[in-house]
Formats: sequence, structure tokens, C-alpha cells
Amino acid sequence: MMGRAGLDFCWPGLVQAGHQKFTRLGALAYIRYRLHSIGSQYPIDPKQVNMRPTHHDGKNQSIIEFSTVSYAVLESQQYVELIIQRLGVIDTVSRFRLDTIDGTAVENEDYIKLSDEFEMKEGEYEKKIRVVIIDDNEWEPDETFFVKLSLPKSEENRPTKLGSKTAALVTIINDDEPGTFDFEHQASLVKESATKAELKVIRSNGADGRVTIKYRTKDITAVSMKDYIGGENEIIFEHGELSKSIEIPIIDDSEKEKDESFSVELVESSTGSKIGRHSRTVVTIINDDEYQSLARRVFSLAQLDIDRLNVSKRTWGQQFYDALNVNGGDVKSAKPFDYIAHCLSLFWKILFAFVPPTQMAGGWFTFMVSLIFIALLTALVGDVASIFGCLVGLKDSITAISLVAMGTSLPDTFASMIAAKTSKTADDAIGNITGSNSVNVFLGLGLPWVIAAIYWETKVSKLFYF
Repeated sequence: MMGRAGLDFCWPGLVQAGHQKFTRLGALAYIRYRLHSIGSQYPIDPKQVNMRPTHHDGKNQSIIEFSTVSYAVLESQQYVELIIQRLGVIDTVSRFRLDTIDGTAVENEDYIKLSDEFEMKEGEYEKKIRVVIIDDNEWEPDETFFVKLSLPKSEENRPTKLGSKTAALVTIINDDEPGTFDFEHQASLVKESATKAELKVIRSNGADGRVTIKYRTKDITAVSMKDYIGGENEIIFEHGELSKSIEIPIIDDSEKEKDESFSVELVESSTGSKIGRHSRTVVTIINDDEYQSLARRVFSLAQLDIDRLNVSKRTWGQQFYDALNVNGGDVKSAKPFDYIAHCLSLFWKILFAFVPPTQMAGGWFTFMVSLIFIALLTALVGDVASIFGCLVGLKDSITAISLVAMGTSLPDTFASMIAAKTSKTADDAIGNITGSNSVNVFLGLGLPWVIAAIYWETKVSKLFYF
């Protein structure tokens, strides 16, 4: 009884000493030595302890022990199966007890505690007992715990004895892969006006657990706290995250300076994870102050000329002002030809200034009045061409397909030429030509025919009626 109490008292120290001072086999030998020492009043020299398994003849006794004293299991397997074997007499019922004891593995964190009694029925020579292993996502080194085999008090007076293998060492092999961490690009460009540089870190070869990555910046030609805000910091990858971005603030000043650069390096990661080959990236800050000032100047010039570039006019006064002034009021850039053209077209400019501005009624007034002006000009061109044909002795048909067609189609020709030059495709030019010819043919010939048909139909009907 004193030996059993002494064993229970010093078992934790025995386990710790066996785990820290010896290898697995050495630990088991040390355990056997302490077991023998506890049962004696005097210490036993370790050299005198027989390290080989004790032979049992098994006569009239059931010998219970572990089938092996060392087990190893992957954490993802989620259990370890212990085999308890019985030697000698097996035609009786035998009871035994198993208790788990922490080593570097901790109960209810790395495995589920086992402390229970079991029974071997008649004829059973072995029994398999499972200890549940907790599979987490955190990387950790291989851990161990012990399982102690003992007999309950009810078996003290029964023919059941313990063999030599009464303690088993279980090693939980970690199989979590936190991953390898690299920068996505080894060089990055960032504009000074962007205010920050985003550097992507990629996680590969596993994504288990929470991993902390430390990084630091290093000046090359850019200076920390002057061109960018550098130093040391860290980013955290949660379980399952495959990428994360490091943000480095960029200081945007108004000074004109050359492109500058600095580097960012991954220096340390949590235990178990690895820093890959691309652990360093170079960031180049592109000075865009000159481009921004140029853009502002261009915008201001465009803003000054925006009214002149705009085709639509808001008021009749603005239309008459543009019509009466050379080059639409831009006298500084006017050339001699502009003055000659202005004098020749002044009548037509003033005439068409009466067209309502496009801002009125959504542009419908402009459209209707423009059609009226076009009709009047077409009639005028037709009459002038007819008078000219009478003077020179040309038939009306010849005049129509030559002078009238030329006068009405030349503007469309120039419009198609401009569309062909300015457009990426010839769609606008072809559409303009097709539409112009369709109007000339179908409207120019069809409308007079319809009017004449209606007129003569009415006149003939009246003559027939009377």
C-alpha cells in the first residue's frame, strides 16, 4: 500500500523527469526504475534494474499490460487507439483502470482526459481503448502525454496482475501547415498623389491557424517620415486567409523632386510558418507634381474657351454677338481670310441668328425653324437655278441634276468629309451621304409629285362635276 501511495505521489515528477531528461525509451526505463524503487525501503541502483520485459509464466494468473509502451498519432486522426493485452489465464473476467497524465500536451486542450475502469470478458486476450485527440488549427510542436495502467481495488484479491508495460507514452504529431509568406511583386510603383502604397502578401503551402508577420521598411533614396511613413509593424493572417495588404502612407508634398524608392521586408513570422524567397519588395515613388500642374493649366485654358467650343447658345443676344464679330469674337487669333469670309457671310450669319437657341423647348423650336429656313433656301436656289437656265438656254431637267443638285449636295459632301476624318469608322460619313440622297430623291421628287397629284385631282374632279 505504501508503494502504491508513493507511486501516485511522485508520478508527475516521474513523468516530467522522464520526458525532459531521456529519450522515449530512456524515459520508460527511468519509469521502471522508479517503480521498483518505490516498492523498496532502500533506493535501487539503476544499473541493477533489468530493462528487459519481465517474463511471466501465466500459471493461474491473468497478466495485463500495454502491447507497446510508445504510440504516435497525427493530430488530424483525432484519436489514438491503445491496445491492452492479457497473458496467461483468459477464461476469467479481469478489470483494469486507465488514467491519462499531462506531459507537454494538456488535457482538454490537446486531448480528452481519460480516467475510467474497463473490463475484459472471458476469452478476451486484448482490448482496444481510444483516447480522443483534439484537432485544432494552430501550429505547435509535437506534444506528449502518458497513460497509466493500474488495477482497481476490486482486483486486489483476484488472480489478475500487472505486467511490465504499465505506462505508455503517446506523441501527438502536429500536421497543421501555417503556410509560407511572400510578397506578390518584388517591385511596385506608386504615385506621390496616391497617398499610400498597397503591397500584397501571399500565403501559400497551407493556411492553418492565426499567423503574425512582422515587417519593416528601409530607406533607399526615399527618406522615412519625409517621403513616406515607415518603421516596423505587423500584419495578422487569420485562419484560412490567403492574402493581406500592407499599407505604407506616402507623404504628398508640393516640391519638385526625382523619383525615390524604399524597401519593405518581411522579417519574422509566427512559430511554424515560413518566410519565402520573395521576402523583400522595392517601392518607387513617382513624382507627379509636374503632371498635376500641367493638367491644372490645361483645364483652366479649356475652361476659358468652353463657351466658344460649345455649339449651343443660350440666348439670342449671344448668337447675334457671335454673328456680328469676326471669328466668333476671338479677334486675337483671327487671320486676314477670316475677315474676308466674315464680310461675305455677314448677311447669312445675321439671318440664321434668328433661329431660336437650342435651350428653348428642348431644341424643338430650333429644329422646326431650321427646317423652314432650309426649305426657303432650297426654293431660292431652285428659282435662281431656273432663271439661270433660261438665260443660258438649259432645260429645267438639266438644271435640276446639275446646278440644283450641286448646290444642295455640296454642304452634305463637306459634312461627310469632316465626319470621315474625325470619326474612328466611316459609319457617320456613309450615314450622312445615304440620308442626304434619300431626302433629295424621296422628299425632293416625291413631295412635289404628291402636291401636284392632289392639286390636279381636285381640279379635274371639279371640271367633271360642272
